[in-house]
Amino acid sequence: DLADPENPTQLQQLQIGERPDSVSVSSDGAWLAVTFHPQGAGQETPLGIYRLENGQVTETFLPTIPDWNLADRLIYVEWHPQEMVLALVNETGET
Repeated sequence: DLADPENPTQLQQLQIGERPDSVSVSSDGAWLAVTFHPQGAGQETPLGIYRLENGQVTETFLPTIPDWNLADRLIYVEWHPQEMVLALVNETGET
């Protein structure tokens, strides 16, 4: 919580996966998307989506990306400014 920037308050601490590469918060503040390096949690899933409520993660989703090669690397994720749509940048592949 950065209500007082000189005295921030930690709201929550959790493990989200080894070697996150990119993080994006939706414009309404309700969702967090994280990409994972293929030599970390990306060995199992390249993307995690987390529901946020009152500044805390309440649910975790590990969506399947069609035709995803686990050796590929998502290096960036960004929420659309008005819709529930993610833009993903794959550094190594074509999907």
